[in-house]
Amino acid sequence: MSLYFSLGKLVNDSCLEFQKNTFYCLVDHAGMPGLAKMLDRSKVPYSSVFDDTKEESALSVAPILFKLSDVASENHGGLRRWIEEHGSYTSSMILFTSSLLRDEVVRRLRIRLNAIVSENMEVLLRYYDPRVLEAMLNVLSDVQLQDFLSIADCWWYLNRQGALVKIASDFSQDDMFTSPLRLTEQQEFLMLDASEPDQIADQLQKMMPDIFHNLSISLRYDFICRNASRASAIGISGTYEVALYCGVALLHGEDFSSLPQWAEVVGKVQHRAIKFSTALSEE
Repeated sequence: MSLYFSLGKLVNDSCLEFQKNTFYCLVDHAGMPGLAKMLDRSKVPYSSVFDDTKEESALSVAPILFKLSDVASENHGGLRRWIEEHGSYTSSMILFTSSLLRDEVVRRLRIRLNAIVSENMEVLLRYYDPRVLEAMLNVLSDVQLQDFLSIADCWWYLNRQGALVKIASDFSQDDMFTSPLRLTEQQEFLMLDASEPDQIADQLQKMMPDIFHNLSISLRYDFICRNASRASAIGISGTYEVALYCGVALLHGEDFSSLPQWAEVVGKVQHRAIKFSTALSEE
């Protein structure tokens, strides 16, 4: 059994339900560097959603769109395996099926890049990152979500554990989405909160790259969420402090805070007498 997601299996399993549609793959190039070169080498056509925007020159971090049918032939077996191996656990790949032609799909994806948050600040909405899309599913109103997803009849994304998640949507021939997407202050904060595990992962990667690397990619998100919750329960807050707690859990085991040798540290933190980082430095 393969450790990686299969593009071919998705199409085969869904082609009868969406037999008149085109299957598209939308990739965050920042998470799969080298994809554009691989597509060029295989003469597979693709589009950057950043084209005709102020980010047009930033191909290395652009969302890239191509048809799954263009990588399905036997001639592209190596390219397809490369995409599956590099996309399964990098939170970089979104798939969807639509009756729209590629140029129209790109146009609709492009206008969805624009969002406005509190104080009327314009921001780039990185919905092409599956982690952001997943947060949007829980944060946007039903109407906002329906309009945003109306490009396609169905969406799929690979979550942080490498599992395929299906999103049902209602396709609209006439685009119902109004750009820019306006987020309330509460929605903005919820989106930021949803990104905290990824910020902690970045901190752990910097603090202890070798040890963090040894933790299976598919297990990292759940590990961080569990230990962030335990850190919160004893009064630890802030990304850096929580990341330190997770780091100690990596080194000494997830039950370290209940061990006698850690009782004094945990007690000081629980009683707000000291920060976790300060307590560690005193040990």
